Amino acid sequence: MRKILLLISALFVFFIVFSGLSNSVQAAEHETQNVENEIESEQEKEKEPLSVGNPLYPNSTLEMYPGDVLYTSKGWSTGLVGHTVIIGTDFKVKEVLTGTPAGRSTITKEFFDRHPTGNTITVLRPTSGASGAATWATKNISSAQSYNLLSHNIDNIGSNYCSKFVTQAFYHGSNVSLVSSINSLILPSEIKSSSKLRVIATITAK
Repeated sequence: MRKILLLISALFVFFIVFSGLSNSVQAAEHETQNVENEIESEQEKEKEPLSVGNPLYPNSTLEMYPGDVLYTSKGWSTGLVGHTVIIGTDFKVKEVLTGTPAGRSTITKEFFDRHPTGNTITVLRPTSGASGAATWATKNISSAQSYNLLSHNIDNIGSNYCSKFVTQAFYHGSNVSLVSSINSLILPSEIKSSSKLRVIATITAK
């Protein structure tokens, strides 16, 4: 009888030990499977296309930002005085040109393509007020109906010109004055040299 009890005890101990080893093996296999799944998941992520950010300026790897100001160098295409525009919330160029209506929304490729090869476009980024200026410009570009260099009233949107409109966008949209005198003739070069804007890049038209 004692031998039978000893045998039963030995079998019970063996069962307990075996069960523990089996659980340990299963846990290890489960952990290994989790690691393999994580590796496969990371590999799948690497296969997926990268998330798309802001569009890029033509002929560059530079991201566009609403509120950016573009200055075009002096030349025949800009009436020998230069030209300034602002990037709207839709990433289109908001600019005032001769003709009717004067206010135009232009895709950046068209804007770059109309410049002769070798012309430079300077990208200026605001130190503050970019969002408000971009929003204002996008909302009000259609209100610029006529081109007039003699229209100096900062509150008059209908009669306008390129650098005045950019100045208005920051003044009315973000309470930022790009130039010292807002109710006088504003040259594109004044916008370019404004302390409220910093040069990010210079892109050459191709």
